[in-house]
Amino acid sequence: MQCQRYIYLGGLVAIGLQVWQLTQLPFYPGSSGYASCFIGWAALNIALLLGGVYWLETLLARWLRLRRAVTEDGGAVPSLSAAGPGRLGSRRRLSLPWD
Repeated sequence: MQCQRYIYLGGLVAIGLQVWQLTQLPFYPGSSGYASCFIGWAALNIALLLGGVYWLETLLARWLRLRRAVTEDGGAVPSLSAAGPGRLGSRRRLSLPWD
């Protein structure tokens, strides 16, 4: 799918630019407290970028599966009220301990 390529490409470009930036710094991680914190936060940013790319890919995959399931069922969106009592479509009110 075309969207998956863009997600992977965007993530790889962002991570590649981050790593390239870390190789071009005029200081080393042990040169000062600021430098070590900067390198630590940059590494955390790379981890967050990887997590974000994974999250976007799973959202896209779920959307594609749902779209395929809806079109196979004839294009009608399934009703939540048909789920029955105690399920997602139940109209019964949730009872909380302080009610």
